[in-house]
Amino acid sequence: MLDQILAIISPHNCKGCGREGSLLCRRCIFNITEHKNCSPQKDFYSVGRRRGVLKQLTDDYKFNSERAAATILAELFDAILPELPADTVITPIPTASAHVRQYGFDHTKLLAKKLAKRRKLKVASLLIRTNNQAQHFLKKAEREEAARTAFRLNKNLAMPTNVLLIDDVVTTGATLRAARDILKTAGVKNIKNAVVCYQNKNGV
Repeated sequence: MLDQILAIISPHNCKGCGREGSLLCRRCIFNITEHKNCSPQKDFYSVGRRRGVLKQLTDDYKFNSERAAATILAELFDAILPELPADTVITPIPTASAHVRQYGFDHTKLLAKKLAKRRKLKVASLLIRTNNQAQHFLKKAEREEAARTAFRLNKNLAMPTNVLLIDDVVTTGATLRAARDILKTAGVKNIKNAVVCYQNKNGV
């Protein structure tokens, strides 16, 4: 509701073309989603590579607390994802508590809720983060080691059959692999992965 009021009082400008009215206009949304599933990997979906307008939109959302971007990012997700089973549960990669305090909200959880509303699916935090270690400056081997101990299962929740695991950015894929392994061990049969953008050339 607050975002809608602010959009009327102080409308956004499109990050792609500068047109007033939205963080991303219809034409720029189409330009981004024209090429669906930007990774060749099975069951991995990405809106696109982390560059240009998509990078700016994602970074402003994550680092500058531009919460209105969650609605746009959820729309981009919705455009590139296939049809999902009706019992699919959307699970966000847990955000480090230090980042939640720093930026004032959990950006992956908010994005999961926005997407779930569009797709009429459930959201559940099936994973719990066990540390606050940032991975931005870690090398690949260090990321793999850090990711292996970054999460634990939320044992208060029943494990669904189908899960859509989402995150904002993937670099080496260590975080997604670690989270996916925990869910598979817990009995989740089918796991699809979706990220807003990827940084390497071949996805995850």
